[in-house]
Amino acid sequence: MKAANIRKPHVVAFCQRVVPGAKPVYVPFQETRHAQPLNCFFNIRTAQKALGGEMVVGWSIWEWPRVLIEAEFHAVLRLPDGRLIDLTPRNHELRKISFIEDPNARDEGQRVDNIREPLKQDATIEQLIALMQRHFDVANEIEVVDERAKIQLAEEERQLVHEIEMARDHLQLRYG
Repeated sequence: MKAANIRKPHVVAFCQRVVPGAKPVYVPFQETRHAQPLNCFFNIRTAQKALGGEMVVGWSIWEWPRVLIEAEFHAVLRLPDGRLIDLTPRNHELRKISFIEDPNARDEGQRVDNIREPLKQDATIEQLIALMQRHFDVANEIEVVDERAKIQLAEEERQLVHEIEMARDHLQLRYG
């Protein structure tokens, strides 16, 4: 996945479906010493103490060209001078993200599933999206059930991860 090209009509249209009226922007990544991968809300709160500014909640927009487009619940920092910066490190090198602000979104301490749409009619893409949504649901269920149910859900999660990897591999061979 890569940061979606905010100048492409299909990306702008997707952003409008996620947050009507939103205008996608590029937000540069800025490395900070104590930032944690995949923990944007912690990273922003920590940085606010040192840099000031305000948390901006919205969605980072990712694209797997010819396969799918995805909005990930995310937060960035608006510095006192008005510039936006992304402080959350990722597993891959990334200089900027595509982002839309969502004035109705709040960090309520709960995970929020990504919003995904296929970029073409393909049964494997649809299967991958369904598997990713089920994986999110199972991961959330694991956090709130008793130990016996956790074991069953953990096994289901392992199977889902395997199926997701197989679908991704299949799509990678087909679409790059």
